[in-house]
Amino acid sequence: MLALVLSGSSAAGAGDGRVPLRPDLDVVASGTSAELVDSIKIRPKAAASRESVMSLPLPDLTGADEIEIAAEVTVTNTCVERGRRCVGRPYGYSPFVGAQLRIASRRSATGRGSSVAISRRQKVHCGQQRPDRNHHCPIVFSIPPRPLERLGALPCPLTDCRLNLVLDAHHRDARRGNRLVVGADRPDGSVSQDRGRLNAIVFRDGFETPAVETSVDRRRRRHVRMVTGPLGRRSGGHTVIYSARVPSLEKGSVIGATAKQRLAIGRLRYSAFVSTELILSSRPMRTAPDAIAKRAATFNGHLTETTGFNCTQGPSAFRTPCVSEKAGFVVLRNEPTRDGEPVPLYVNLVSRSFPKLTKARPGDRARVLPGGGLDVVAYPHAREQARRGD
Repeated sequence: MLALVLSGSSAAGAGDGRVPLRPDLDVVASGTSAELVDSIKIRPKAAASRESVMSLPLPDLTGADEIEIAAEVTVTNTCVERGRRCVGRPYGYSPFVGAQLRIASRRSATGRGSSVAISRRQKVHCGQQRPDRNHHCPIVFSIPPRPLERLGALPCPLTDCRLNLVLDAHHRDARRGNRLVVGADRPDGSVSQDRGRLNAIVFRDGFETPAVETSVDRRRRRHVRMVTGPLGRRSGGHTVIYSARVPSLEKGSVIGATAKQRLAIGRLRYSAFVSTELILSSRPMRTAPDAIAKRAATFNGHLTETTGFNCTQGPSAFRTPCVSEKAGFVVLRNEPTRDGEPVPLYVNLVSRSFPKLTKARPGDRARVLPGGGLDVVAYPHAREQARRGD
């Protein structure tokens, strides 16, 4: 696992180089292929299957006041019938999946004594039965700044704590060999990962820089067109649903975002795969980071990985109207400029959809419903506030 670190001692990451030091806060994030395992056992009882599937070393917590977290993970049900694609033994039931974030003493820690919960346990009943099969089930955490003292005694030295994402999967019909994939299964039986990320901001004594917050609920598009073409060769169809402007910021500034999309497919009469991603761009309608954003931000301007699920017509964890949630951070390693002049950036929620087990007809589209939106918070570097005279 590679990690991006912005700390009071050094800063390095997967292709991210050096970024300026900030004594008032630290930012850490897992990099590519953050998943520790490719699957976990499904057990009759949840506690027996608990396993740490992602782990992030936290910065030195000495003198820290608060911590803010954004995290995502994707789990996948393997095949219903025996075949090459199966990861472990096939099963037809829909497993109950739980996920929790814990501050831990080591990356394998999952329970009391060696870890302490910093989030509630999220639960999802990941649908396995056709035609209402979810197949993939993303789980998202967005924890606003909270005082560290509320956690009580930490199970680790302040200089050596970790953030663990702990998963469990259970069902009364579980049998030996049943597994829940961490990531996504592939037709050849392999597991595709890099579908999740852990992010944490640690605020230190003396942090006084006012946050710059922006919220939008105006939909840039009211519909998402179904991608056409045969399965396996469907491309394009990316659409910006929400876009929020972030003021021009100096390097060392932190940009975080949370988003929710509500998508209805009831008029289509088939299940549809729905994916979403948060990206940074210098244009409000760009569906991928442009050169300015890539130069300016860590992770080449991607606040999150792309995750998705099957939105179903019948009962499932993601039944129409389907809700997609996203949360993530980036750090500006350079000031965004065009022709030498500072420019603002935009956080865009990008969505895409295509039909399952059938082909799209001309004009097929899903409706973007009200009730979603995009919230962006930027923590400018203290130098930026001084330059503006705030």
